[in-house]
Amino acid sequence: ALAAACGEHDAMLLADGAQSAGAIAVDAPASGADFYAFSGQKWLLGPQGSGGLWVAPGRVEQLWPAVSGYLSLEQGQVGVFKSTAGRFDGGSVDPVTLAGVAAAIEWVESRPRGRAAWLDHTSQNAERARARLASVPGVHVNDPGPDRAPLIAVSVEGADDLPALVATLTERGVLVRFIPDTPYLRVSIGAWTTDEDVERLIAALPGAI
Repeated sequence: ALAAACGEHDAMLLADGAQSAGAIAVDAPASGADFYAFSGQKWLLGPQGSGGLWVAPGRVEQLWPAVSGYLSLEQGQVGVFKSTAGRFDGGSVDPVTLAGVAAAIEWVESRPRGRAAWLDHTSQNAERARARLASVPGVHVNDPGPDRAPLIAVSVEGADDLPALVATLTERGVLVRFIPDTPYLRVSIGAWTTDEDVERLIAALPGAI
């Protein structure tokens, strides 16, 4: 719907997929977005500094690079950008970082049933975590449905200072974030998250409030 609205007003849509790629199934062309950016170091398990940008066919030449480099220019001609995705490359490319994110993606893909099983496992972990957190007195899960990402918004009764709560939980070996300007903690659940991790969070909450 958002993509359609942009089209009606001759506007282009850039989707921030930092919390999507690697966490849920993503079909960038089907999304209707003109551009889809994603981080490599989050759900794709790649190194810091990695990421990517998908550009819809027909939009490549309409996106003017903010920074140009030798690799982005057609035969090194200043001001003449390549007609391919190479126009978005800078002056140099870090092969170590690229190799790192490629290896992370290949590792997931090489597992039994590949990424589909990885995403299924992530979703199942998140649903179990939601159910368990919702059963704790004073803890409220505030996620819309039915298609939910493995990010859980949780409010805790009596927890008015969320930065302090996050700091306390960190000291207790539980890493969560708070969502600015909201009463919610953000609990991120991955394929690697165990039921024991969730129980550790729950055990840490009462004494942290």
